[in-house]
Amino acid sequence: MKMCRIHNMNTIGYSICESHNASYLENDDVRFSVMIGSPMEAFSTVPKSCEKKTLSKGKYAVFTHTGSLQNLVLSYDYIYGVWAMSSKFQLDNRESYEIYDGQVREYTDADNYVLIYIPIK
Repeated sequence: MKMCRIHNMNTIGYSICESHNASYLENDDVRFSVMIGSPMEAFSTVPKSCEKKTLSKGKYAVFTHTGSLQNLVLSYDYIYGVWAMSSKFQLDNRESYEIYDGQVREYTDADNYVLIYIPIK
């Protein structure tokens, strides 16, 4: 796990699922890498030791998860198990991501609020 410190960082946090690194296991589990970061005005303010990433442009379906982060998997189960199967939209092969904008207090807090962005065509 590579960590890097950015001074004067935005209070909004991103969690980006890097789908190009996904592996699908026999028991239907999926392993993938996640990049944690924060939006920046310009890469020139980011230390050279930090990895930089620009999210792909395109349409996204946006979902809201409220409650414990322990139950975040239930939101994804709904998105990919129910919504994606019945939606008129087709999933796109780009990064999905989550936005944590200061409304996450503790891991188990019932008032946590996370936006989930799923790429669609």
